[in-house]
Amino acid sequence: MALKDRLWRIISWQHFFLCLILVVTLAMHFVIITNPSDTVLDEIHYVKDARVIIADNETERPEHPPLGKLILVAGFKIFGDNSWGWRFFPILIGTGTIILFYFICRRLDMSQTATNIATFLLAFENMTFTHSQITMLDIYLLGFMMLTFFFYVSRKYI
Repeated sequence: MALKDRLWRIISWQHFFLCLILVVTLAMHFVIITNPSDTVLDEIHYVKDARVIIADNETERPEHPPLGKLILVAGFKIFGDNSWGWRFFPILIGTGTIILFYFICRRLDMSQTATNIATFLLAFENMTFTHSQITMLDIYLLGFMMLTFFFYVSRKYI
């Protein structure tokens, strides 16, 4: 009976569903991180620009914000010039976006059920999931935008 009570306590924990979503999405992303092993879509531009930043300390594409490209350079330095180096940080930023969205919903006094449904929909929505998997600047924009909005609804602003 003690095992059943423990299991029920874990399942009824208010953040259990968020943790479940995070584990599932991270598992899905890391299983397919090397597929495809080459660049896709606009990754080719950002990966090439990161290589130029590393080699020459300058950018070929100054019209794009540098922070996302510098985060990409950090991935190169840690994991090398491969799928892990290109895609690790977008996966983390995308996962962080899901967490922030969940807590934004809670700050807006949404019910637990509505928060769980909204978070599930964001996590598995096609564009969010895809942009969390590939090296494009869109997920950095979404992640920092969610962080800013979280600070706003938490009343932690100047």
